[in-house]
Amino acid sequence: MKTIAVIGANCAGTMISNHLRKILSDKEWDIVCLDRDPTHHYQPGYLYIPFNLINRKKVLRPKQKYIDKGVKFIVDEVVDLDVEKRSVKTAGNETINYDFLILATGCRIDHEVVEGLDTIWRKKAFDFYSLEGAEALAGALKDFDGGRLLINIAEVPYKCPVAPMEFAYMADDYLTRRGIRNKTDIVLSTPMPKLLKMDIVADALAKTCKEKNIDVITEFTTESVEDNKVIELAGEEREIPFDFLVIIPPNFGDALIEKTGLDNGNLGYVPTNPHTLKARFLDRVYVIGDGSDLPTSKAGSVAHFSVPIIADNLMAEIEGREPLKCFDGHANCFIETGKGKAFLIDFCYYYEALPGLFPLQDFGPFSLVKQTRVNHWGKLMFNFVYWNILLKDRHMPFVSDKFTIMGKNFKLSGATV
Repeated sequence: MKTIAVIGANCAGTMISNHLRKILSDKEWDIVCLDRDPTHHYQPGYLYIPFNLINRKKVLRPKQKYIDKGVKFIVDEVVDLDVEKRSVKTAGNETINYDFLILATGCRIDHEVVEGLDTIWRKKAFDFYSLEGAEALAGALKDFDGGRLLINIAEVPYKCPVAPMEFAYMADDYLTRRGIRNKTDIVLSTPMPKLLKMDIVADALAKTCKEKNIDVITEFTTESVEDNKVIELAGEEREIPFDFLVIIPPNFGDALIEKTGLDNGNLGYVPTNPHTLKARFLDRVYVIGDGSDLPTSKAGSVAHFSVPIIADNLMAEIEGREPLKCFDGHANCFIETGKGKAFLIDFCYYYEALPGLFPLQDFGPFSLVKQTRVNHWGKLMFNFVYWNILLKDRHMPFVSDKFTIMGKNFKLSGATV
């Protein structure tokens, strides 16, 4: 028997494990999936917890329930990887020898690298990129009675690039319903020159911020927090005062990747070929999800669209062929804007998010780069789709893993890889 080892069993690891089990003979191939945590986290749900729209019961489920019975699921922490010997060692002293390895190790936040932040962490400064952070933020927002609310993106890259904007819009809605929006200044700061790299979407998001009276501060990379102020990197004199801080702390790849040197000094992110999804410099290793250094969004849709690419390239290698350079960086996501509306964007390496209809050219029903109620319902419906279709590797009609210009107002973005 030959073995494919998958490290990580949340969104990306579960999807690729289930897909490979369907296409590979169980008489020839073992698929082993390892994760330190037996509980699956629906991470898009974290955004709703601070506003008391859902609770932890809606975002947590057993991983085993969503992993194919033909996949061997091991709940144990991987403590060592030897890519020369092709072996994985766990804290429980189990060694798995593999023929191919798939890294689905994701990324993590680390608030301690921001000087001074630890002293006010979960007291006056909060995150919603972790379950514990989102729950602590919910309690703090409930007691918030006005002042300067700062949503600060500390640095790039970070997971789910649109989430800070969503939080700002939803905070506007939440504080309005509580009757204290007129007592609150909402400020959103980003290290980038605009809210997103894509001009059309960035302009639409900035316009929405203006309509909601949300101030935007650009090109601000956070170094430290001190005396109710977020301070710019050394060499700059700018600072942003706040009464209540919601911060997206620096993101790093998994500690295991950094420890074993598979990141090549890249902050825990695995250097990855953007078209084959094969790890650079490593033999028989592929990367899926947020743990790669791909020049696209760290979002679940990218992992979803990566699954058939990795599967095809694994089959090519198994059959003695070269991996195909066929991944185009396809990603899409809904962007909540509050008051029952949302945007939808769809893009790739080569084309920015464009206005139009999705997924059907003349019918939609979703509108691209436009706030609609249908988009909002699509965002809510994604919860069902995630648990019942994506994780279980069921076919999604009309949605291709490859980006298509059908239904969009065509415009070359100028992006290159």
